[in-house]
Amino acid sequence: MLILIVPFLLREKWGHNGEIFPAVMLPTGAIKVPVNPEERVIKDISLYGQKKSGEWEKIDTKTLLAPIPTQYHKPIILQAFGLKKNSIDTLRSSGLIGKLKKRLKPRNANTEDIIAVKRWLRDWLITEEFESSAVKVVQTTRRGKTAGHLSDLKNNSYESIINLD
Repeated sequence: MLILIVPFLLREKWGHNGEIFPAVMLPTGAIKVPVNPEERVIKDISLYGQKKSGEWEKIDTKTLLAPIPTQYHKPIILQAFGLKKNSIDTLRSSGLIGKLKKRLKPRNANTEDIIAVKRWLRDWLITEEFESSAVKVVQTTRRGKTAGHLSDLKNNSYESIINLD
């Protein structure tokens, strides 16, 4: 019980900027997300592997990342399985985090970790009969009025390739 009191007191004093461990107090996030009742936004992220024929086929992330819970798949994929360089510059510089920001260092993967992750992905792709040189991450955002149907939504997508060589 004592372990929950310290984060609670920090949050009470400095708000969500002072909450060191947001997952202890609020596992779904520290702030409310503003919602426009007249518009809906659907965000999706998909992972694709290249077949030997050259066509891209969707990868089932539940199979790839098992036994990791599905709510963690999106952040893992967006960080390119830990291969992407992290930055602390995006942190807000107010409150306790602002004071600690100068001391914080991003946790980037070392060379051995990068090699291990790439090898693991290549081996998994080969066993699933994919070409093992790259995977494609596709982020899709669909926007539309709440009165319309899904077919009325406007699509925007962003693609990036994770090179495994």
